[in-house]
Amino acid sequence: MKQIVLVPLDGSQLSERALKVACAIVSKRDGAGIALLRALETPRLSAWLPAEMLPLYDQEKKLVDQYLETQREALENQGFEVRTILAPGPGPIEAVVEECKEGRADLVVMSSHGQTGWIRLFLGSNAEKIARLAPAQILVVKGEDEPAPAFTKILIPLDGSKRAEKAIPAALDIAPGGAASITLAGVSVVFQGHAFEGDMRTVVEPDLKRIQDYLDEQAEWLSSQGYQVATVIRRGEPAEEILKLTQETSPDLILMTSHGRTGLAVWLYGSVAERILRHSPCSVLVMKES
Repeated sequence: MKQIVLVPLDGSQLSERALKVACAIVSKRDGAGIALLRALETPRLSAWLPAEMLPLYDQEKKLVDQYLETQREALENQGFEVRTILAPGPGPIEAVVEECKEGRADLVVMSSHGQTGWIRLFLGSNAEKIARLAPAQILVVKGEDEPAPAFTKILIPLDGSKRAEKAIPAALDIAPGGAASITLAGVSVVFQGHAFEGDMRTVVEPDLKRIQDYLDEQAEWLSSQGYQVATVIRRGEPAEEILKLTQETSPDLILMTSHGRTGLAVWLYGSVAERILRHSPCSVLVMKES
């Protein structure tokens, strides 16, 4: 099946920055296409909608149609296959989730917020709701500087589960041919917040060794694919430690799964992914379970 990258737009330059990232991804995927989605600001037509709102609704629909058509023509001139979606308002969440549930989108690329257009449409809560509800990969593009990020430094948190490992081949898709340096991070939650004292050493040190051996194994495979790979282990609360590491290493992208139920430690649950998504200063790609 053709891979489709869905980009919700609100007419702002910030949301269009996410579109540039989506184009870069699609250009590396043979046969992939782009779907552009924009929802109306005016509430959908209903029995309670005042009659005087109808001209505003029609006017906005015309402007949004023109906007989507302009974006479509520009992308098709660059050689992309494009589909446009005008969704009933207010807000894009329902329409984005529906596209993903119906199998019409594999990856959603969106900005974390918009300063124009809808009333701060892509504010964190909306991005988090889409990330939580849409059965697709979710890439939230952070920052406002031009040009759009190229994703040359990638951080991948791992908990030892097969689910979390799905993030590793995704790095090859985002930055093929060894085009990025990758850091694999593991977090030990054994006696988190405590020092190496007494009998704790007999539990903590084997846990750290187990995590290091696991990370080394994954790093060896990535290195064989041509990537520069580093590993790092932290102890503590997973989301907090990953966010600290992000501040220290300044990656362009955090690549992670939404949760994991097996492995060294059960810590990549939705709440951790959402916390990282909300507070990370860099872009975040969340892999979703099929």
